[in-house]
Amino acid sequence: MVATYCMRYIKIIHCLCGVVLWAMGIVCAVLPVWMRFSSPSLSYIEFLLSNPDSEMIYTDYVGIAIIAIGSAIIIVVFIGLCAVVVENKPLLITYCVLMFILALAFIAVAVLMYFLVYDDLMMGWISKDMKWSVETYNTSDGSTDFDTSLDDFQQGLSCCGSYNYEVWDTLQKSTPDSCYSDDNSIFTTGCEDMVFDFIQYRLMILMFLSCGSAGLIMLFLVISCVLSTGIDHVYIGPRR
Repeated sequence: MVATYCMRYIKIIHCLCGVVLWAMGIVCAVLPVWMRFSSPSLSYIEFLLSNPDSEMIYTDYVGIAIIAIGSAIIIVVFIGLCAVVVENKPLLITYCVLMFILALAFIAVAVLMYFLVYDDLMMGWISKDMKWSVETYNTSDGSTDFDTSLDDFQQGLSCCGSYNYEVWDTLQKSTPDSCYSDDNSIFTTGCEDMVFDFIQYRLMILMFLSCGSAGLIMLFLVISCVLSTGIDHVYIGPRR
């Protein structure tokens, strides 16, 4: 009788955690899309990707991975809740294995984002794209739309040039009007640092989301293992 009551409470806790994890899956599936395509993220990243040799596309792959894992969680959690309702141990074990794999995937994505943010890898990509941008600006290789995009980029981030405004003198080009604020003072900060900070902040949010999701999955797995053991104890009896 006591074991039956304990099982009932464990099932309730399991279902509540499942709802939380299901909500987390929705956040993981939706947040990267919003962060990528909301303004001004879309215009900034699309500008960097205008470089044919840009490697910033890899940051999109990270977001796609989180979306895929989040979508998988929504499906797998539903399977887990069904396993609890029908008290099907094989289905519950299958669910635990799948969730463990998803937890490892979240950890792998979090580690990848850590190296992107803190190992100067992404900064190198941004520097290369910004160098190409200022060299292409106002040349026959560029276009009016591209020049306008760079102007909007500099105005939006209140920055000038790649590393700073002096790059225009180095390239023997006149400093664009977009390098000046409304009071006619020049932006002294380079766009490399500004766009890195902009993207770094968003990647850090996704990194902590991945770590938090992995931790929540591990907690959920512990409850599932207890529940699986309880199914044997209540319906099969303790092992002798």
